[in-house]
Amino acid sequence: MTFPLAVLIAVVFGGMCWKTGAAIRASWFIMRLWWWLSGEAHHGKPVTNAGLFRRGEGPALTRTGHAHRWWYRPRWQRAAHRTGGTLGFITVIWGLLADLWLTLWLLGAALLAVMVFSSWRVRLRLAQREQERTWLLPLHLAAHELAGIPRAVRASSWIKPELDESGAVRKVTLELPPGWQADPKDEQKLITMASAKLSIEAPEPAWRRAGQTPMLILTHSEPPPDYVKYGEDELGEMLAQAVARAASHELVVGLGKPERGGGRPRIVKASLKLDSPHFAINMGTGGGKSNLAAFWMMQELHRGAIVMVLDSKWHSHPWLFKDADGEFDYLPNVAYLSSIPQIHAGMIWLGRELLRRNQVTTRAVNTSGHMRGSVGPRLWVVAEELNYTTPDLRNYWAEARERDDPKKSPALTALGALSFAGRAVDMHLKIIGQMLTADVTGSRDNSVKENVGVTAMARYGPPGWGTAIGKNVPMPPSPSQMGRIQLVTRGGDIRETQTPEADYPLYRQLAMSGIVTPCPSDMPRMGHVLAAPELPAPAPDQPVVVGQRPYLGPPPMSLRELRDNRVADRTLDALRKAAQRPGFPSRVGVRGQEYLYDPVAVADWDVMTR
Repeated sequence: MTFPLAVLIAVVFGGMCWKTGAAIRASWFIMRLWWWLSGEAHHGKPVTNAGLFRRGEGPALTRTGHAHRWWYRPRWQRAAHRTGGTLGFITVIWGLLADLWLTLWLLGAALLAVMVFSSWRVRLRLAQREQERTWLLPLHLAAHELAGIPRAVRASSWIKPELDESGAVRKVTLELPPGWQADPKDEQKLITMASAKLSIEAPEPAWRRAGQTPMLILTHSEPPPDYVKYGEDELGEMLAQAVARAASHELVVGLGKPERGGGRPRIVKASLKLDSPHFAINMGTGGGKSNLAAFWMMQELHRGAIVMVLDSKWHSHPWLFKDADGEFDYLPNVAYLSSIPQIHAGMIWLGRELLRRNQVTTRAVNTSGHMRGSVGPRLWVVAEELNYTTPDLRNYWAEARERDDPKKSPALTALGALSFAGRAVDMHLKIIGQMLTADVTGSRDNSVKENVGVTAMARYGPPGWGTAIGKNVPMPPSPSQMGRIQLVTRGGDIRETQTPEADYPLYRQLAMSGIVTPCPSDMPRMGHVLAAPELPAPAPDQPVVVGQRPYLGPPPMSLRELRDNRVADRTLDALRKAAQRPGFPSRVGVRGQEYLYDPVAVADWDVMTR
């Protein structure tokens, strides 16, 4: 009797359960209440492949293949969130009905505690969000498919960075999904992506494939050496040998990070063929702009190039026009232009030279696109402090142009044309400035800047980095070591580099010890076509005043020339009014309709009347 009775009870109980389940499933309210409390979707279908205790992986089970990251949590966590929230809401309602004031007091205390805790969490979350936006999110968006990670999950759930004091990524751990399998090409691709997006140059990878969760650990390599002087000690000699062995299209920049596993630092180069035909040096004051520019000019002059320097500061590179005794001695392969009229004339000449070289190319090129012969020596245009020069060029042209002349300065037009068409005819730009915006290149858009594919950065901040490099390239910390730069090439490749301290007498010697190509006879330059400036000798009993600007141009000069050459640091209108008042130096001559003045006397008057 016992066994048949047990069977009967089981059948009856099972039938009751089946009927009860059918009744529950038929009830719209009960089913949705169950789906809510158990962490299920409102339609009762799974959104991801997350299990009761397992996190979701892969694409979502929706029509779009995407879902909020909350649905990738294990189901027990989703059920706890919903059930706890529902019970908390019911408890508050019951408390308000049972004892209003006690419940309000408890709610106020709880709200205060929640606000304090939330403030702390928000602060951490904002810092984490900034970190994610800068470092983690770009890597997550680029590598989540390769790593098998859903796009909807938070980047910090599998990317674990360690930052140093400056905010740079020193080490990162990538936690990959269980069972992640990839061939060596995919592994190397993941390493390349992570090192590029996190700005980890020459990373040291370590794989942990054992266990349920594979891991990739990337460690930042050792930094470049702190100091190197060209031609001195082992590192300086190593750099000199690299310069001697460099190909004709390569420029040595300095010493980079050591080889993997330690050892000697790498030689960092930039290529006119592979990287960019035009370079830029974007640094704040005292960052070493002239030092790096001199290093590059020395290499090119030694190999037979000619250089045109546009320097409205007059003395950025004195090694190009002064000897060891401080006397003027212009290098024959350098055209050094300083006054605004000289710079304007030089840039106009560049436009004509660009046209001439392109015409020669048209005649000399063959069917395969190869040149028969040469269009001329390689020509580098070093534009110093465009932030300082471009406005003066615009003002100069605005005053000098005739009615039928184009509104835009032809000098700036030539600069833009050189940036677009100079590569094929061996004409290259080296733009130097503190904040290289589109405006300082003479254009209203980024067309000229886009042609500059190699940029040396130092002493920068987020605005300067975003302007010069772009917001899509993660910004590494600005180097604090003197001579240390971040060399950024096209595509966002960043290499931390220690540039050498210049030995200017040696640079001058090297510039004249290789292939010396004299500048063309019609090329505007001081010391040849233009008169070489002479320094006025002070009287024996006259002390030298620190900060007083000496006259650097040939007398006599008109008021416009006095303004352009900064003999008197005043506007043209102010000079014209002052020339009509007592005390202004007397006229010494006439040229056409312009009076001429002794610039030394005007310089003294300018100092005495300030």
